[in-house]
Amino acid sequence: MKYYSNSNVNRYFDACTNKIPPLNVWEYNDRYEVEVELPGFSSEEVSMQVKEHMLIIKSTDKLNLDVSDESKKYLYKENNAKGTFERQLIVPDDVDESKIKASMKNGMLMVVVPKKESEQPQSIEIA
Repeated sequence: MKYYSNSNVNRYFDACTNKIPPLNVWEYNDRYEVEVELPGFSSEEVSMQVKEHMLIIKSTDKLNLDVSDESKKYLYKENNAKGTFERQLIVPDDVDESKIKASMKNGMLMVVVPKKESEQPQSIEIA
């Protein structure tokens, strides 16, 4: 099996792919929700952390080549847009970073980012 490192092939395929997963962010009265599209990824391949008011979501895809077939020539790996990526989102000051929760189902990462209780709008009754 041969591994090709032809810069022209790599440059062409890199130009045709986008390694930054798309996301949506919603704001509610008591929380923010972040939805990240990660088709083909499992929860074990994705990590998330909060550091210096930044929510960091990243993954490293480990290259797994089948070397049992000598006639197969490896040119480029790009299935389901998997690969190494990192997304960074600024966490607003009204967020309770210690209560951020995440779940993953069918290639969708859902992150719930609760607001601090003191930051939530309070209803005031008018007499």
